[in-house]
Amino acid sequence: MRRMEGLTNEQQDIIIIDNNGVEWLKYCLPKYCTYSVVKIHNAIPFVKSFSFFSSLFKCIVKHGVNSTSLLSTIISELKPKVVITFIDNNSFMGEIQSLFPDLLVISIQNGIRGPGFQEHESRILIYPHYFGFGDYEFNTMKKKNKIVKKYYSQGSFKMGVFLTNLYKPIEKDGDTKKICFISQWHDVGVSELFDQ
Repeated sequence: MRRMEGLTNEQQDIIIIDNNGVEWLKYCLPKYCTYSVVKIHNAIPFVKSFSFFSSLFKCIVKHGVNSTSLLSTIISELKPKVVITFIDNNSFMGEIQSLFPDLLVISIQNGIRGPGFQEHESRILIYPHYFGFGDYEFNTMKKKNKIVKKYYSQGSFKMGVFLTNLYKPIEKDGDTKKICFISQWHDVGVSELFDQ
């Protein structure tokens, strides 16, 4: 059962959609920015104000009962400059971008996009600013008729944060050449994925 998750009605510089990956995102947020995490898995987020519920009602009448209505009302209340998420293959980020064209909306790729990757095949997804692993993923998105406002081929976000902020090389007898593998679990082996 989903629980109610209340947010204060203070204006925020950044809204992070869901707490998936927030421990990594915190390393990249400017120290002077305020942010709020809007949990959406097993939670129903809301802003603790009368104006939120009034605006939510109007939004539901206009757009229906869905996550876009809820999130766009939260965004209207908290007035962020940036919305960011690791939930990179959901349609609501593109919908938010279309409702708030002047807002910087960012999705960060959290998993590989191979030939066997099943995405929302039945509908066209519009991605806002999308930070992905590489050109292969971008080409895969284009083949599936996904629309990307701006694609940034950046590699693994988590690996970049690790190397920049957390990695401390062990020096032993002047030798600093070490290799560290960081993996992310997936139930399909890489060889199986690309053999399809």
